[in-house]
Amino acid sequence: MKKKGILKSFIMQYILILITLCFTRIWFLNVNNNGSLTWDEIFKGFYIGVKFDASIGGIIMTVLLLLFLVSRIISLKKIWFKISMGIYGVLTFITIFFSVGNVYYFREFKTQLDASIFEYAGDSEIYGNMGAIFNLPLIYGLICILTIINLCLSYQNLKDIYLADKLGKVKKSIFSYIVMILVVFIGIRGLQNRPRNVEHGFFSKKLLANQMTQNGMLSLIHSIDRQREFKNIDLNKLEFFHKDELIKRSRKLVGTENNKFLSDQNPFLRITDTKRPLKNKNVVLIIAESLSGQYVGALGHNDPDLAPYFSELSKKGVLFTSFYGNGTRTRNGVLSTNVSFPVQVGRDLMRDPAVQKPFYGLPRILKDRGYSTNFYHGSRLNFDNMQGVLLTNGMDNFTGKKDFPNEITSKYHWGAPDTVLFDRSAKEIKKLKEPFFAEILTISNHSPFEIPEEYDRLEEYTKKYSSRDTKAGTDDSLMMRYNAYRYMDTAFEEFFERIKNEPWYMDTLFVIVGDHSFDGLHHNIPLLLYTPDGSLKPQRIDSVGAQVDILPTIMGYLGGSYKNAAWGKDLLDAKDGERMVYAKYPKEFEKAVIMYKDYYYEKNGRNFTLRDRKTLKNIDSKGKEKDIEKMENFIKLHLQLSETMVRKKSFADVDDDISLKDLKVVKNKEEDKN
Repeated sequence: MKKKGILKSFIMQYILILITLCFTRIWFLNVNNNGSLTWDEIFKGFYIGVKFDASIGGIIMTVLLLLFLVSRIISLKKIWFKISMGIYGVLTFITIFFSVGNVYYFREFKTQLDASIFEYAGDSEIYGNMGAIFNLPLIYGLICILTIINLCLSYQNLKDIYLADKLGKVKKSIFSYIVMILVVFIGIRGLQNRPRNVEHGFFSKKLLANQMTQNGMLSLIHSIDRQREFKNIDLNKLEFFHKDELIKRSRKLVGTENNKFLSDQNPFLRITDTKRPLKNKNVVLIIAESLSGQYVGALGHNDPDLAPYFSELSKKGVLFTSFYGNGTRTRNGVLSTNVSFPVQVGRDLMRDPAVQKPFYGLPRILKDRGYSTNFYHGSRLNFDNMQGVLLTNGMDNFTGKKDFPNEITSKYHWGAPDTVLFDRSAKEIKKLKEPFFAEILTISNHSPFEIPEEYDRLEEYTKKYSSRDTKAGTDDSLMMRYNAYRYMDTAFEEFFERIKNEPWYMDTLFVIVGDHSFDGLHHNIPLLLYTPDGSLKPQRIDSVGAQVDILPTIMGYLGGSYKNAAWGKDLLDAKDGERMVYAKYPKEFEKAVIMYKDYYYEKNGRNFTLRDRKTLKNIDSKGKEKDIEKMENFIKLHLQLSETMVRKKSFADVDDDISLKDLKVVKNKEEDKN
């Protein structure tokens, strides 16, 4: 048989790996597809899935390439061929094993394979239960057959690579090396310029369509990588309350008067009766980048007031003056606002495989009421898996960077600036059938603070306040932030001026909130609820609140009954329990902040700092032991329950949501009954 050449054999081997992984995706569809997917969705899922497979294939081929390069230095051709076949065989078996394992893991738990499976390795009861559900000998046999077929087809390719006498001429050798390196580099990155992550697989409203794009082995690797963030965390430290006590405290947190609770697995899952008449008002939610309270005149900050229009508008609505972000990043604010779930310990939850399952969030609730759900953003929609999470949670229509003219987006680092975003949003909203939910996420008030020239006030602010700017001349200059902040407020003004005569305007609830504060959790962010028809009377509310409270507050205004799993309370209902805010630095396990009464309580390990919430001056903790104990328990509840929910994926409608551990418990209970 004529040898194909090293480069050709190398590429053909890569293609063989992709074909093998394609078979595991067919396997996935055969087991999980209930007929809900169209052929168009299946073809698109395979097209995207090949890019995930390319990442795993690239990793395997990198190992083979390294062995090949070593074999060129240490010339023991037959030995290197045998070593390569052995290592390749092991890697192939592991990849196929976990890819196929993902097929059945998804069938049971409706999510991708993750590192939690290792918690139950060697558990004979778990293995026995899985064996009762699936024909494990047949599955293992098919895995071995697929591995053997791949190895047989790989034999000649690897032989041509490792037993070749030499690459040939020097120029040809260099070219081959470069091509092989480029192939694995591009492959590992999923055939794109950024490493491929879970968010790149979301393209449909259907969970199955999105999940079929994923590669089980790659999902497992990503999950293990995320677990590294927990390497110094003893998760047993989060076992503060036993189950009954945890449920009791959880339900007390959200109040019980208007709630009918539905599940002990998700203690928050409930039917809430607002005791108010149902209103099918439109909802426009504006999440503003870094709308931090220290620059808002309506909150008492006039040196300078960078939000004069917002301050004036707040006189016509309900302004919450002691409102806080649940985290420090946009992804924290978007998630907490839309699904009313707190910031996690050590997790970027938006990008975590856990959120492949839906929460019971605001878009989903409104969609169930007949609302269209729409999202507008001037930048990339898949940044931090934002579109994927919102799509999974009931958001149907998206407008993002790709939908704006390239001659505009190419001028700015993040994409379309806020005035352009609001202009496009106004045009799109005008076309919507009522009632509708429209969410607008701004971007311009983010470094490098690029705004259109005609709105530039940088020179004005520099003349007045340059002495405050410790980062002058950088992209994070305070004067540039002032400039972008004021521009954001102007974008608000132009938007409201543009829409005030639209027929839908008077029948709409407008909600404006920041995604997070600037420079730490201690700065509040304003929350404004405004109804042009005057159904909400103007007032200022000083009791504390946070982004997890937005969902129940909006639904409280809209009235009627609704199903939800919110962590927050209706801030318009003075009877809705005691007000307390939990905020978290996502990357710092030991650090959390509580706002309660007039306290700003910062917990860092065993140490704590107690301050006045408004002045941030330290105050004496003597005589405040009961309040401190209450805040301590509030932190413990959030840490334990949120982590439990994420690990068990029990944060939504959980009647059929069971973890591996729960499967054992349920199985045993059924056996006891029999």
